Amino acid sequence: MKRLMVLAVGCLILGLGSTTDVFGQKKKNDVEPPTLAEIPGLIEQLKSKEPDVRAKAAKRLGDRAQVRARDIKPAVSTLVEMVKNDKDTAPRAAAAQTLGYANLEPEMGVPLLVGILKEDKELSVKTAAASALGYFGPDGKDAIPALQEAQAMAKGAEKTEKDKQALGKAAGAAINMINQKAKKK
Repeated sequence: MKRLMVLAVGCLILGLGSTTDVFGQKKKNDVEPPTLAEIPGLIEQLKSKEPDVRAKAAKRLGDRAQVRARDIKPAVSTLVEMVKNDKDTAPRAAAAQTLGYANLEPEMGVPLLVGILKEDKELSVKTAAASALGYFGPDGKDAIPALQEAQAMAKGAEKTEKDKQALGKAAGAAINMINQKAKKK
């Protein structure tokens, strides 16, 4: 009986030790947000000729903005330029998502992202813009008609049209975020 108890406790300890969410352990794929010292280098990478480098830099800046939005303020003008004019899809989508985390002034950010949501040809960029609009909370209420339009477009999507479905979900989530935060005030 004593051996059985020792075996059970040993298995329990080994089982808990292999779970990444226990005791504050980090997951293997977790990437730390960039430090303040890394931000100037990431801003330079936003201007790279390689689309993957630009997209990754924008995403990393978004990771930092989720910790403290004001840390990426020097990158905002470059991100705005990217989301409007970059010829590659991945950097535009990453820039749109990061602008949602950047705590922009609603008077500037909401019309910019609504324009991207309505006019960009790529569904992944539209999805990122829709998602970003939710972070404005009640200040994003002017975006609701465009979000509803995006949601309606996605309603008839076939199961094989994953991008359209993702757009519909992002638009619905953004509407909920805008409305929920408005109710709490």
